[in-house]
Amino acid sequence: MMYLHILLLLPTIASQGIVYHLWKLGSNDGPTCLNDKLHMLQCVEPHVKLIDKTLDYFKESLYYSRITPESVIYNIGFVNKALQIGRNISECLGDGMECGGPKMVAYSLKHADYIGRKVYGDAFHCFINAETIKTATQCLEHGHIQIDYRRLFDESNYYNETTKALVECVAEKMKVTPSCTMDRMVSLYQGAQALFELYNRGGKWGMGEQVDLDYHPENYCDN
Repeated sequence: MMYLHILLLLPTIASQGIVYHLWKLGSNDGPTCLNDKLHMLQCVEPHVKLIDKTLDYFKESLYYSRITPESVIYNIGFVNKALQIGRNISECLGDGMECGGPKMVAYSLKHADYIGRKVYGDAFHCFINAETIKTATQCLEHGHIQIDYRRLFDESNYYNETTKALVECVAEKMKVTPSCTMDRMVSLYQGAQALFELYNRGGKWGMGEQVDLDYHPENYCDN
């Protein structure tokens, strides 16, 4: 699952601090990107202690199995606080980032905000009651959906077919949950599409490919 790939990075990030990793992000950016990087760090600086303290907590708690990834994702209070920090940083960054690392951060934060509003608003009733993480895992393990993560980045047809099959499988299982109304399922679908795009483009960008890092919420059928 994609969320597990992200959570597995927490120990590494926590051990060296968020500022270190943000500075190293886009390490091939030229010297003209220095202003963008400094601006990015200035935007993050007011939140550094809280971010690093939280990452340390999750590093230790996940290591000793005191919490599970699912319990983090279903903790709406924690997630909404994290999303608000992301919004504050995003607003500070603005739309003027031009260099790879800072632009990727700005792009990711805008997507995280969109995903958060779709999943952790009214649709959260469906998201948690349908045990969406467990359902998606079951679809991958028992629904004959085999994901080759390298192909997800390299082949657009494979990416479209795989994500479509996963969404359809989860949606079909959600239908039996009373709190999963059509409106809520549509909202979760839009959040999932944004998550898939962020994961896909972030992966390609990390491998050195040129990708569109402009934010286009209309891509997720959001009217």
